[in-house]
This record gives sequence, C-alpha cells and structure tokens, in this order.
Amino acid sequence: MNPGAVPNLNVSSFLNSRVPVFGGCEQQQIADYLDHETAEIDAFIADLRGAGELKKERWRSGRDRALAFGVSGDGGRTRKSATWFHVQRGDWSEGPLKRLFDITLGKMLDEKQHVETAERHPYIRAGNIQDGLLELEDVNTMPFTPGEQAKFSLREMDLLVVEGGSVGTNVVLNQDLPGMYFQKTVNRMRPRLGASSYYYSEVLNAYRDRGVFDVVANKSTIQHLTADKLANLEVPIPPVHEQHEIADALSKSREKVASVGLDIAQAIDLARERRAALITAAVTGQIDVTAKNKPAAEQIEDDIAQGLHREYA
Repeated sequence: MNPGAVPNLNVSSFLNSRVPVFGGCEQQQIADYLDHETAEIDAFIADLRGAGELKKERWRSGRDRALAFGVSGDGGRTRKSATWFHVQRGDWSEGPLKRLFDITLGKMLDEKQHVETAERHPYIRAGNIQDGLLELEDVNTMPFTPGEQAKFSLREMDLLVVEGGSVGTNVVLNQDLPGMYFQKTVNRMRPRLGASSYYYSEVLNAYRDRGVFDVVANKSTIQHLTADKLANLEVPIPPVHEQHEIADALSKSREKVASVGLDIAQAIDLARERRAALITAAVTGQIDVTAKNKPAAEQIEDDIAQGLHREYA
C-alpha cells in the first residue's frame, strides 16, 4: 500500500502481484471448501463471544443480588427501596452517599488562575481511570499551591469516579499517592465511618450498567456527574462488616470471571490465526481440499480443550 495519513492501494502493484493459478474446477473446489470451513470457524468464534457475554451477564446479576441482599442470602424480609435497586434487604438502611463519603471535585484546569510560583505536580484525569484500574503511563502536570495539595491529596481507599465522559467509571486506590493530585474531571470519594470503598465501587458499577447516570447526570454535549449529584445518589447502607464481606466475595468472583474471559479471548485469537492459516494453505495447494479431513472448527476446539487440560492439570 501507499503510505500516508490514509494508506491506499497501489493499483499498478496490485495488478502485477503474482498469485497461485489453478484450473477452474480446482478454484471452485477450494472456494467451496473455504466457504464451509471459514463459516464454521466464524460460528465457533461467535459462540465463544456469546459464552463470554453470558458469563459476564450472569456475574452482573449475581453482583446486583449481593449488593442489595448480601452474600449469605439469609437477610429475612425484603422491602421496596428508594435506591436504584428498587428492592433490598429489609434490615438495611439506605441514604445518600454523602452520609458515608466526603466527596470533592478535582482542581479546575485554568491557565489564567495558575500561580506562577506554585510547584507543578502530576495529576489524575478521567483518561487515567479505567474499570478498577489506574493508568499512570500518560500523566500531565500543573501547578498546585500548598493549600491545593492538601485539598486534592490522594490516599489509600479513596474512590476516584469519572465526572465527565465515561461517567461513573471508577477505581479504588490501594495505596497513598504522595505528590500526585486530581483534576476537575474526577470526583474523589473519601470514606468515613468505616465505609467500604470497594463495596460502593461495585454499587457505582451496577448503577452505570443500569443506565442510572444517563438519568441523573447533567445533560450537555458531554455528560457530567457533578459532586453534588454524586453526593446525593441514594444507595443501600448495609452494616459495615457486611459491606466488606460483600466486597471480598465480589472481588473473588470477579477474578474468576476475568480468568474465564482471558481463556475465551485466547481461544478467539487462536481461532482467528487458524482461520488465516487455513485460507493460506488452501489457496496455495498445501492441503487437499477434496480429502475427508476433520473439520477445522472441530480441530481448533480439540486443541483449545487440550491446552486448557494441560494448563489446569
């Protein structure tokens, strides 16, 4: 291809490319063979994707039950709730997040307000926050005065929530981040009264999956979850020890789902590689398409099963 901002095909080079040449009958046999085999492989890949999505959906359903009713399942009566779960354990209370967290919006990024004498420091923005992950390879800096450093500090167990863009995406800090602060596209939730940041991280994830932030966020070109909106968000309030119990159970189950997801992704990659190799082998005459070979999709499935058996043996 010709390089450039938009790569394009060099027609002259393309027309002069050398290709294998078979008789018309052989060409048809190869085409028919590949039509069938690649369709089977594509169907196999679609099944893998479907299995992965089903696993995730079942996990989300189990997560929502745990968040609203606990992990023991012996909470007794249930009742209607003002939270976005609508029904929850009858012996739990509920209320706005501001009862459990001090919530602060990050520093406004405004060059006109920068103090020239203030020292520049790295800061976290929305783009650094992924689902349960903090990406710090690309971090910007700006001035923070001593007072701002105290106000916008980052400590272990702070829950950082995206304010604009991918609203509600969040991460819990597993350590203090001295010398690093946060910008206005991020809300910091600092727990009080022993509240579990991990439990409420999952509550926010559940609300996002349910489309809650599409309803409560301020509407504009880009949605915004203001600190006030976040602070007044109604949530279940289980006893503190149950919050931590639920969070621990969900963390373990999430790891299992992630492991299955990785296996599925690797299986899909293998299937794609085999698909490409099969096409190359067929069109270059490396395999006899008229022979009764084991279907490619079945062979891939067997190889995946053998690989998993070796891994977990």
